[in-house]
Amino acid sequence: FVAALLTFVPAAPTARAQDGAPPTEKATDKVSGRNADLKAAFAGVAKTASQYVARVSANGKALGFAVYLDGGWALTSDEVVAKAAVVQLEGSAGSFRATVHARRPDTGFALLKVEGTPNAPRGIPLGKTADLSIGRFVVVVSDAPTPVAVGVVSAKERAVEPSQHEKNILMG
Repeated sequence: FVAALLTFVPAAPTARAQDGAPPTEKATDKVSGRNADLKAAFAGVAKTASQYVARVSANGKALGFAVYLDGGWALTSDEVVAKAAVVQLEGSAGSFRATVHARRPDTGFALLKVEGTPNAPRGIPLGKTADLSIGRFVVVVSDAPTPVAVGVVSAKERAVEPSQHEKNILMG
């Protein structure tokens, strides 16, 4: 179970989405008032985050996606690189070769080392749980059945016993 915590940024800079132009808005997507402000803000977060995402391929075959981390690293799902030692990363930051540095099938993570580290893309700015405050908006991205969740921090430092399914959660 892979998850990353992105803290809400009201005025995030825009970036081109990985797949080109954003989809057109349907009449049912129209919102007004505060909801329009929230929709615009979260759309901005999604657009900003997309600049840190790369398509992973090997031998010309698309395998999945990875997220750039600072220091010339990329994080992906273990199953994406299960049969590869070297992969190609392609995204808005360019094309980079990467090697599989570590795999953790038990947690579903794989860590890639991006070659040409001085020229490697910047990593996604992840939130820190210590910086969270009650009432703050958050976006959680994971490979769970519902891959993106939006919410509000309602409590901190309370004891909650995770289910077996939740024990492999990474909070950024």
